[in-house]
Amino acid sequence: QSAYRELLIESEFIDLEPVSRDVLIGTVDYRELAMAQGRKPKLPDAIHVVTASRVNCRFFVSEDRRLGILPPPMERLPLSAQSVKTVLGALDA
Repeated sequence: QSAYRELLIESEFIDLEPVSRDVLIGTVDYRELAMAQGRKPKLPDAIHVVTASRVNCRFFVSEDRRLGILPPPMERLPLSAQSVKTVLGALDA
């Protein structure tokens, strides 16, 4: 818990975004699109994807294939050391 608290609250490495009405409406649309692709993302995961898209996140690190296609130009990265290097490299650019 203390490591997550440090990373999410006390550091400035990750920005936290509020869940807005616009995000929730976008989540409905995203889940419908994913289900049309034969995927069924869980509601919290879909909220996470839509929020990330709204703030122009370039990468989404996840192994969860239920998410379906991510909104362009967002790219899904697997949970790996190489993904961490990719994200950190993009931050340095």
